[in-house]
Amino acid sequence: MSNLVEQIHEDHVNVSRILDLIEHEMERARSEQTPDLDLLEDAMRYMTNYSDLVHHPKEDAMFARLVQNEPDIADQVEVLRQEHETLARLSSEFLEIVKAAESGE
Repeated sequence: MSNLVEQIHEDHVNVSRILDLIEHEMERARSEQTPDLDLLEDAMRYMTNYSDLVHHPKEDAMFARLVQNEPDIADQVEVLRQEHETLARLSSEFLEIVKAAESGE
């Protein structure tokens, strides 16, 4: 289990870096500079492909196991599961916005 926890932690470190990069590009856009749309698309593809399809299912499986052992945390785990769903939806929507911006929309 500790290997899984270490892997999840490393994923969070990587996602934090990517979120910093996205924030930097969004600051460029807010200051009327041109953001690097290719970089934003790559970042969002990582978020939608790896985080949503690989990382979050690992966390969800770990959380399910935790709930088996600690049923009193089920409500807190459900909140996290719902946040994963919301994050996946918002990430996909933002990726589509970036792709539209790249095509000149």
